[in-house]
Formats: sequence, structure tokens, C-alpha cells
Amino acid sequence: MCVCDLVTVVYFLLSLLLPEKSLWTKRDFLLSDTTEGQYLQAEDRGNKLKQLLVKAKKDLAEARHVETEQRTANAQLRAQLEMLTQQGEEHKVSLVVCFSVNNGENMGA
Repeated sequence: MCVCDLVTVVYFLLSLLLPEKSLWTKRDFLLSDTTEGQYLQAEDRGNKLKQLLVKAKKDLAEARHVETEQRTANAQLRAQLEMLTQQGEEHKVSLVVCFSVNNGENMGA
């Protein structure tokens, strides 16, 4: 129902209920075209802002999801790097032991 229709109904009901109020005029209740146009523009802007808000919320949720995936991947990479670093240190120790054993055998011969 249009705002103008609603105002017309209110005017009609008031004129029936309060006939002694001859001062009531339809003009008192009707919105002017400018006011109605402004109302419709404001309503349209409100709807557009709601759409932007919904889109922003979706974009934010997606960005948070991507960030979570990146953090998980980074944590896995850090763990893998730590494991490989430890293995590298263990291999260094093994090489030192092997060289010392080889050098000991060569010195004893």
C-alpha cells in the first residue's frame, strides 16, 4: 500500500469520526510529491546500503576464511621446517661421527 493511499484512508476515517473538525483537509495528511520522492529516494538508498552491508559481510567472511587457511598452511610449513632442521642437525652429527671413525682408522693404519 502506498503512503498516499494510507494517508487518504486516515483522512477519510478522521472525517467520519470527527465531522466537527472541518479544519481537517486532505492536504494536511497527504505527502507532497517532493516529500514522497524524498522518502522513496531515502528508502532506495537504505536498500542499497543494506545490499552493500551484506556484500561486505560476505567479503569479510571470505577474507577471514582465507586468512585462517593461510595461518594453517604457515603453521604446517613452520613445523615441517623445524623437523627438517632437526634432521639436518642429526645428519651433521652422523657425518662428524663417520669422519672421525674414518680418520681414526686411517691414523691407526
